[in-house]
Amino acid sequence: MKITRIHPAIFIVYFLILIIFAFLFNNPYYVITYGILILTLIALQGSISEIKSTTKVFLPVILFITLLNTIFTHVGDTHIYIFGSYYVTFEALVYGVIMAVTFFLVTLTFIAYNTYVSYQDMLYVFSKKYPNLSMIIIMSLRFVPLIQKRSNELLELSKLKNRNEDLKFTEKTSELIQNLGLVVSWSLEEAMQSASSMKSRGYNITKRTSYLRYDFNKIDVLLTVLILVTATISVYGLYNGVGSIMIYPKFTFTFSQTPFNIYYFAYVVLLLPFIIIEIWERILWHS
Repeated sequence: MKITRIHPAIFIVYFLILIIFAFLFNNPYYVITYGILILTLIALQGSISEIKSTTKVFLPVILFITLLNTIFTHVGDTHIYIFGSYYVTFEALVYGVIMAVTFFLVTLTFIAYNTYVSYQDMLYVFSKKYPNLSMIIIMSLRFVPLIQKRSNELLELSKLKNRNEDLKFTEKTSELIQNLGLVVSWSLEEAMQSASSMKSRGYNITKRTSYLRYDFNKIDVLLTVLILVTATISVYGLYNGVGSIMIYPKFTFTFSQTPFNIYYFAYVVLLLPFIIIEIWERILWHS
């Protein structure tokens, strides 16, 4: 049960900022902090099963992206010779890992977002002035969890299909790539069917009304100020080179470089408000 009623626009802006920051802040300390706190939020939301299923799907994807970038990108000063004169670069390996983990964190962010904001909330915020844009946004945001759901279904089907077979690594990789293609085409087809259904039912012919009613209250104002202040401080830190690392041409980061400063503190505070709200609601509910 949700005790605190928050305007959906706050959620939309907040999670949009988080997704952008997931791509901008590639410092390992920031990436690890983001991962720990977003996992904590999802666990408090009661979606631990979503974490498990997403991790199962993304582990081979992370490995695939990392290997792909490492094999085909030879930019970087730190050479790792595999055999003979063939080498890969440590920088390409690090970049592949960070890029793959970032996509994983963005997917987790969508899971947390979908728990708070339904498509009715999205329509409430955007449909009056931007009905077409709101539908595109809703379908785009729904596309990620839809891919996750379809991936889980195909993964279970693949397990049943091959449970008595000992497949080689190349065969497993080929099947994984084929399944990814099926998932994308399946999800796109369903998105097109949804758009056709909305059009046939007269969406955007007349002005929309909503049974939902949200008003900005004190908690909304407080969250808005907190998000804007912490996001601004974090961006200013990024502008000054804090929170982002240079991977090419030479990766020089070490974990002895402590991140503890006002910019890192602001970044952590930005990730905390809904975790605190979830904990507070649990305390109130059980008191």
